[in-house]
Amino acid sequence: MENKPNVLVAGFPKCGSTYLYHLLRQHPDIFIPKIKEINYFNKDHFFLSEPEILNPRHFKPLSWYYGFFNTNKKIRIDFSIISALDVCSARRARKVLGDIKVIFITRNKKDFLNSMRKFLEKEGAMGRDYEEYADFDYYIENYKKHFSDILVI
Repeated sequence: MENKPNVLVAGFPKCGSTYLYHLLRQHPDIFIPKIKEINYFNKDHFFLSEPEILNPRHFKPLSWYYGFFNTNKKIRIDFSIISALDVCSARRARKVLGDIKVIFITRNKKDFLNSMRKFLEKEGAMGRDYEEYADFDYYIENYKKHFSDILVI
C-alpha cells in the first residue's frame, strides 16, 4: 500500500471543514494526519493553520508529504482546505496523487463572506480582497478538469 492520500478535501475555508475533520478522524478505517492543513500542492497560501510549513511544495520533498500518510488504513485523507484557491494546485495534485476522490465543502455565499470578514477582522487582515473566493463553482470546475470523482458538500 502506498503512503499517500487517496482522498483530498480541497475546499473551502470557513465552511465546516474542521467539524468534518474531527468527525472523520474518529472512524477506525480512516486515517487523517494530525496536521489538518498540509497544503502541499499550494504555491500561494491564503490561510494556513500551520504557518511553519509555509510553501512546503518549494521547501519539502515529496517523501516529506508522503510521511504524513504512513499507515495501513484503507482510506487516507489530506484535508488541505485552501488547495482549491490556488488554481494550479489541481494539476500538481493530479500529477502526484493520480485520479483520487476530491471533496469540496461549501456553504451559502453570503454566510461565507460574513464569516470571512469576521475572521479577517479578528486576525487584523482587513483590506484583503476575499470576495473572489466565494465563487466556489469556478474553483470546483478547475478541479473537474483534472479529477473525475468529485463530491461537493
